[in-house]
Amino acid sequence: MTHIGRELAFIVLLAVLFVAHCKPVQKPKDTEENKKDDWRKEEDPAYVKYLKQVIEILEEDENFSKKLENVTEEDIRSGKIAEEIDFASHHIRTRLDELKRKEIESQRQLLRKQQDTRRGIHREYWHPLNDRENPDTFEVEDLKKLLSKHHEEMDEIDKRRKEEFQTHEMEKEHKRRKAEKGLDEAKKKEIEEERKRLKEKHMKDAKRVNHPGSRPQLEEVWEEEDGLDKDQFNPRTFFKIHDKDNDGQLDPYELEGLFYREASKIHNSSDPDFDNRALDEEVQRMREHVVKQVDKDNDGFVSYDEFIGATKDPEYEKPPEENWQPIDDDKEYTDEEFEEYEKQYGDYDEEDHPGEEDEETHNDVPANDAAAAAPHVPLAHSPDQEKLEHGENAQQTNQ
Repeated sequence: MTHIGRELAFIVLLAVLFVAHCKPVQKPKDTEENKKDDWRKEEDPAYVKYLKQVIEILEEDENFSKKLENVTEEDIRSGKIAEEIDFASHHIRTRLDELKRKEIESQRQLLRKQQDTRRGIHREYWHPLNDRENPDTFEVEDLKKLLSKHHEEMDEIDKRRKEEFQTHEMEKEHKRRKAEKGLDEAKKKEIEEERKRLKEKHMKDAKRVNHPGSRPQLEEVWEEEDGLDKDQFNPRTFFKIHDKDNDGQLDPYELEGLFYREASKIHNSSDPDFDNRALDEEVQRMREHVVKQVDKDNDGFVSYDEFIGATKDPEYEKPPEENWQPIDDDKEYTDEEFEEYEKQYGDYDEEDHPGEEDEETHNDVPANDAAAAAPHVPLAHSPDQEKLEHGENAQQTNQ
């Protein structure tokens, strides 16, 4: 912790301590008391909790506690008292360091959730396992349970994400077809030509995409995002820069941060058909691909050793093109899956699927009862309700 950092971090803290150690003052009037209560209601609960935890730890240090007995308001305002933390015991400093790391990670989790909400991403966030048999110590069995649970949850999250993206793609196609109904042939031809033009553009854009996790891709992040000289690229330094919480491994969020620039080459916000959901899905698939290639112990993270080891692989310099391909809208679902989707969630129209035969309709329904032959299938959920359930209203912003 730097001198300036300590002053900033403890100026407010010590103001609270100063009040606590001062002699009692006359009780304020009711109006003043009410104002104070109103101010406390506006305090950030997370900040107050953190402040109290820091105070409790500092009060355990005898030397620091004695200094507070003679502290003046000027000492607090100038930050002079903050210098005394240098004389706190190693045990106290270690506990403060650990508390700070936990608080920073907690704030990062909140930011991630806020970002996910804005981007319309639905995730299951991790919570520690509740072990009633042994709540006090961390044993080998605990690690086994954690790793097993982690894999189950990650697999389930990725599986559900892909299913939701497939549904999203089918919904787009359904809306496109519905919007084109009733248009004259000239207008339909114009729309189709524009669609082909954009598809060709995306195919060209895809050729500019660097293979996720390859040297060219990481060098571009190093140069364009980190602002460093490309000729001085260093994998070890790169890892440390992007290991935001300094835990020696790149977690899913840190990995995803490496790929937004790359994915944006295909899913550009300036394009008329830009799809924020597709951008995020591209990033998620890049993350999955790199983890599959680099994560040797299968814990879902990329450790420092795994990362450095991957940079020594011949494919790191020039990976085979077939190892990874970007999203192709035409291959996200089959014709059969789309027909089933329209039956369940869309306005199914047999004219849109002329090759399909319905034996029950021909056998059981009179020929003159066309309405009964193709009953409307009500939505299980309205589109707005589905979007609320999956957090999609906030996006569509960009696994």
